[in-house]
Amino acid sequence: DIDFEVKQALPGKVQVEGSLEKDSVLLEGEASVFPPLQIEARLRLKELDLDRLSNVYRAQGEGRGFVAGRVIGEMEIRSSGENVSELVSRAWGKGGILIEDGALRNINLVHLLLSRITVITGLESVLMGTVPPELREEMQGRDTKFDEARTEFTLSEGLVTIQKLVLSE
Repeated sequence: DIDFEVKQALPGKVQVEGSLEKDSVLLEGEASVFPPLQIEARLRLKELDLDRLSNVYRAQGEGRGFVAGRVIGEMEIRSSGENVSELVSRAWGKGGILIEDGALRNINLVHLLLSRITVITGLESVLMGTVPPELREEMQGRDTKFDEARTEFTLSEGLVTIQKLVLSE
């Protein structure tokens, strides 16, 4: 469900508000309508279910989502350019998100890390003997499950740089 509304139309500018996925994604912003195009927007995520969203893309043949969980977050974006391509490549901003009850899909970080440090023959079996049963079970799965992931990031010239990423179980 997409619901966007023009809040105010000024000469050469438009202010909009909108929502997507039953108010899980909220957008407020202002944009110029004549070149050079300029945008200034704030995006808020409120209890967005990434599993539900990835099911929509999967139904459209886009494959399985990389991250699952419920997302809360906010991002501010600014950009200018002559066309959409320039708007994307010149975008800058900052933001942060929190993902609760999530998982990194198709990657098991615990297994990956242990397999990289066990190059000495027999060391893996010795280490596995000291690993608690619940962690051994986690190592057998395809995904990395977590209770919470927090990240802060910046956007500069269209590229996202993760400043901080914390996973906790």
